[in-house]
Amino acid sequence: MSKLSRSSLATVVASGFLGCGWLLSGWLLLRSFSLGIGRIGWLGGALASAPCPGCDEILSSSSSWLLKFPIAGWGFVYFAALACLLSVRTAWSNHMAMLLAAIGSGVSLVLSVALFTAGSPICTLCLFVHLCNLVVLAAVYVLVRSEPPPNGTKLLSFPRWRAAMAILAVLLGGAIQGAILKPPDDVRKTLEEYRFEHQFQIPILPDDPVLGISSAPVRLVVFSSFQCPACRSFAGIAHHLNQQFPNDMQIVFKNYPLGKDCNPDLVREMQPRACAAAFAAEAANRQGDFWQYHDGIFFQSSLLATEPELQRIARTSGLDISRWESDRRSREIETRVKADIGLGHLLGVSGTPALFLDGRHVPVTSVPILDLLIKREIDKAPSALQISR
Repeated sequence: MSKLSRSSLATVVASGFLGCGWLLSGWLLLRSFSLGIGRIGWLGGALASAPCPGCDEILSSSSSWLLKFPIAGWGFVYFAALACLLSVRTAWSNHMAMLLAAIGSGVSLVLSVALFTAGSPICTLCLFVHLCNLVVLAAVYVLVRSEPPPNGTKLLSFPRWRAAMAILAVLLGGAIQGAILKPPDDVRKTLEEYRFEHQFQIPILPDDPVLGISSAPVRLVVFSSFQCPACRSFAGIAHHLNQQFPNDMQIVFKNYPLGKDCNPDLVREMQPRACAAAFAAEAANRQGDFWQYHDGIFFQSSLLATEPELQRIARTSGLDISRWESDRRSREIETRVKADIGLGHLLGVSGTPALFLDGRHVPVTSVPILDLLIKREIDKAPSALQISR
């Protein structure tokens, strides 16, 4: 094979695998942000579930973040930088690309070993990105060998020195990544904490707002406050989970406003309008429109829960306004909300959202961890029914 054809083939291979690595890194970056934010908004659809069982578990771990940014994001920038260097098409830029690819390959080798030794499901997309990295290094190395070196760089003209530089760069990248690598223990730690949580028998009232069917084998009870930003994030997750497990899980809403007007045991006033919002939502529940009002507060208002906002949401929800106004100021609604708060006190709720999956407190609201826990509870449910028979 001529030098020209070898160089052309190396360029095609490098470009193809650079593109694959860049696109996959971009997808993993978006998925990381989707999991970290805890919302399924415009990132829904294609990002609603990962195409491999271990992707979400790895991406939700703190080990997949470096300097407060996902490692996938650094990969996205890395592949773009390699592409820029190769596009210059000079001997110096190709040598720089080879050194950068070698350092990146060292990082990939360390991360690949970590994936196999972590004891968790393997992120196959992550492995494919690392494979792309190694193939790019090989292609760039062939490209450098196939082209004459720049003037005055006799040292680099020898293949042995080029290979030595590439190997040293791989070792350097691996050493750096190995020094900063954190063990991916987040998921395993959370699963262990959940397994040893006390299992409560949480009473469900006939008028509790519910998503899902009553015969679902798994139940998620959510204590929420309508002025809580984290609860707004989880409101989107709740709808996502309901769509993912429509027949296998029931989601029950419980009020736990972080306002002293109805929750006087709070140490300090945190959300002064949370009680008013809870009363308004429960009044909407009396007319069978709780979830529409719930979504109106979380997704169509500023979370300030001002009187004009509460009234506007009531009108857009199609409620009987005079009945709603009377109900939300009634002693019955106040008692109803305080009953949820009292139950939250008994369960040890101190903040929102507080989640209880089949009676056990869930310490996080991360989508992949919730998915794992829910699937495990669903898998256990049939055997439990058979034993009870």
